[in-house]
Amino acid sequence: MSNENLQDKYYKNILANIKKHLPEFSTNFENDEQYLVVFELGQFLIDNFSNKDIFLRGIKFIDEALSEGKSPTEEVLAVELFDQFYDKEEMLYSLKEQLSNKSANTLEYHHLQFRQSYPPSKKGPEPWKPID
Repeated sequence: MSNENLQDKYYKNILANIKKHLPEFSTNFENDEQYLVVFELGQFLIDNFSNKDIFLRGIKFIDEALSEGKSPTEEVLAVELFDQFYDKEEMLYSLKEQLSNKSANTLEYHHLQFRQSYPPSKKGPEPWKPID
């Protein structure tokens, strides 16, 4: 773990911080497996998108994480959480509407970075072809 990660107390305790907002979230990963924990959180929020209470508490966690955490916290959210939402337009729109301005701007920044690196295909994915 890098020195910067050690200095980010929010990052070091990310599982406890998630549980503070979403006690029903469960994972088999440990607190020091932040990337895996946050990836599973993204799946949890996607699976519970129709549950407004869970979704809003997830948004409160994201706002708190981006406010209290440092760059390691932002990075893990961008890579493991936000990336899962980019192709879910309704969810992405709801996130942007509900997040604080600072958090919404952070989400938008990472979304733009993602789109520059991985522009959407205009023709769609290549069809599956069997190997000859």
